[in-house]
Amino acid sequence: MQSGAQGIQTRFVDSVAKGAVAHEVAEAAVLIWRNTDATLAPIIGQQGVAALLRRSVYLLRDAYPWLAACPPDPSGAPAFDALKSALGAQAAADSAQANGALLEVFHDLLSSLIGASLSQRLLKSAWTFPSAQDAPQ
Repeated sequence: MQSGAQGIQTRFVDSVAKGAVAHEVAEAAVLIWRNTDATLAPIIGQQGVAALLRRSVYLLRDAYPWLAACPPDPSGAPAFDALKSALGAQAAADSAQANGALLEVFHDLLSSLIGASLSQRLLKSAWTFPSAQDAPQ
C-alpha cells in the first residue's frame, strides 16, 4: 500500500505528464502544505509544523540545494511563500519530484514523533491532491 506521500507524488508526476508547468506544481504543492499546517497546527503548533518542514528541507539539502535557499519565516510560521517561489523557479518535473521527497521526509519525521498510524490518519485529508476546480487560476 502506498503512503500518502507516494500517492500524492504519483498525482504530481501525472499532472506534469499532462502538461502542468512549474508554477502550477508550486501552487498545488503549497495548497497541500497549507492543508497540512491547518491539520497539524492545533496538535503540534504552527511552529512545530514549521520545524518539521525546516528539518525536512535540511535533510534534502544535498539532493535539492535550491530548496535549502528558502529563508525561514521570521514569525516562526512555515515558510510557504518561500517554498512556492523555490518550487516555481524549477522545471515542473523537478518541482514535483522535490515536493514528493519533501512530503515523504516530513511524513517520516512526523511518524517518528507520533507514530505511523496516527500520522497517516491525520494527514489523509490534508494530503488530498487538489482537483482542477480547486487549483488556482
